[in-house]
Amino acid sequence: MSKVFPIALILFVAACGTSPQQLALHYNEGTQVRFSGSTLTTREGVKFATDEWQFWYANGELQARGNYEAGGLPSLDAIDATSTDIPRVGRSGNWSFWNDAGQLMEVGSYVSGSKEGEWKTFFPDGSVRSEGRFHEGQAQGMHTRWFHGGQLQSEIHYARGLREGLASEWNGQGQLLRRGRYLADQRVGKHAIWNEEGQKIEEAMYVDGFLHGERRTWDEEGCLAWAANYEWGVQEGNFLLYFPSGALRQQGVFENGQQVGMLSAYYDGGFCEWEFQFENGEQEGRRSFWYPNGQQRTEGRYQGGVPVGRHQEWYPSGNRKSVGSYRAGRPIGNWHSWHPDGTRDESLSGNFSPGSGR
Repeated sequence: MSKVFPIALILFVAACGTSPQQLALHYNEGTQVRFSGSTLTTREGVKFATDEWQFWYANGELQARGNYEAGGLPSLDAIDATSTDIPRVGRSGNWSFWNDAGQLMEVGSYVSGSKEGEWKTFFPDGSVRSEGRFHEGQAQGMHTRWFHGGQLQSEIHYARGLREGLASEWNGQGQLLRRGRYLADQRVGKHAIWNEEGQKIEEAMYVDGFLHGERRTWDEEGCLAWAANYEWGVQEGNFLLYFPSGALRQQGVFENGQQVGMLSAYYDGGFCEWEFQFENGEQEGRRSFWYPNGQQRTEGRYQGGVPVGRHQEWYPSGNRKSVGSYRAGRPIGNWHSWHPDGTRDESLSGNFSPGSGR
């Protein structure tokens, strides 16, 4: 767009400075006109566009046509080899725009350079792609988009350029994908999302654009996968995760967006798989694991992410596997280990001093 090309400029100057002057610019000193329109010059020598202007592509197809009132003039720094950057300032009345194949792409009206009234865009075959109204350049009322072929794509209501009211979105097969309400462009009330097959995958409540209330998600089979609560965009209270079977998979608690208390996970059969204690979003305190048969596997405490205090481990049969203590993440003192049959494992038993390894 910043390239400079040789031009042929034709300027017909009338004797009176207040009379319209015709301005035309050609492509590369050729016969194809780039743009043509009228200008007026103020007594101070300021030139501006007025009345009807037309713009063409280099291949001769019409690019745009419309009127100006005290409009901006095309800049020679904003043209390229095939088209022109059309000034927006001062556009007035009806305007039409085409692509370089001669197909109408957009029509609408301007007042003082701002979009006003109904606007439409089109697919290359002439079918409507979108339509909506504008006031003082801002979207107003219902704006609708379609897929090629006529299937509805979206409906969004606007007020003063901001989303206001119900907004919906569909896929090309007519399946609803998103729906929710807006107030001053902020989400409010219930918002929902569906997948391409029509299965709801998320539902949440909003206030002033913030998650506020319950938020739930579902898997591709339609089974509830996750549920949590929010207050002003921050996770708060209990949250639950589920297996596709509907059995509880995980549960925990948040306060002010940080995980606290016990986080528990379960096997699909219902037995607990593990439990971690949290403080201020960090794992702190007791941590335990279980086997799928419900037999406890390990138990111990953690501080700052490292094991401390007494730790124990069991075999799936319930026989004890090991017991000992940690200090600052290292084993210390007497440790005892056993084989699955209950006999002592001397290779893993013994006394550990600070700084030694097992």
